[in-house]
Amino acid sequence: MASGPTSIRVHFQAGRFHLDGSRETFDCLFELLEHYVAAPRRMLGAPLRQRRVRPLQELCRQRIVAAVGRENLARIPLNPVLRDYLSSFPFQI
Repeated sequence: MASGPTSIRVHFQAGRFHLDGSRETFDCLFELLEHYVAAPRRMLGAPLRQRRVRPLQELCRQRIVAAVGRENLARIPLNPVLRDYLSSFPFQI
């Protein structure tokens, strides 16, 4: 059983192919495949870890609570469901 990556993202930018996390680019997808199959030691040593993208809803809630203040949420004309959601923000800002 192979011990290397089982999947990796291939990008196509400006008419060239490259692997996620690699700077080497190729004109043709087959050139990219041949390059990495012929020299497996050149493959990425570890998966590229990316930070979790926070949902827009969560980011908006944080900004509203930061701008208005938790103590002033009752003064904003909002429906009760939205007010409860904003009030339930679990962190101090």
